[in-house]
Amino acid sequence: MKYVTYDEDGNLTGSFCQDLHPDHAVAYIEVSEVQQQGWLAYRANDARDGLYQLPAMEAPVMPPAASIPMLNLQLALIDDGKLVQAEAIIAEMPGDDGLRARAYWARAQTARLDNDVVQALWPQLYETDEAFLASWRRAAEMNP
Repeated sequence: MKYVTYDEDGNLTGSFCQDLHPDHAVAYIEVSEVQQQGWLAYRANDARDGLYQLPAMEAPVMPPAASIPMLNLQLALIDDGKLVQAEAIIAEMPGDDGLRARAYWARAQTARLDNDVVQALWPQLYETDEAFLASWRRAAEMNP
């Protein structure tokens, strides 16, 4: 026998492939093999004699990592064909801010998403926030 158990609100609490356990006798519904295998996608109907499928949930969008290895950022820029352009932008930054930007770019071990250099670069390199964040996420996942 294949069955699921449910709570007082109709939320499924377990899935079983066995003879009915006495503790389950008051709150169970017999199910098909497909329902039993994917039981987390269902809920007990109001009559508690069948199931209905829950609407599909969208995967949550995870926030981007706050920091990534600088090497990963630069490798992602190479992959995107934007490293030369990024270095040219940094080289043209004037004054003390330019000196700080060049020092950061050349010597930092970690690139921070909220860093002034990163924030100054990305709008000049990418057409949209989404494109930049996609590249940032790829860089975060790299294991060079």
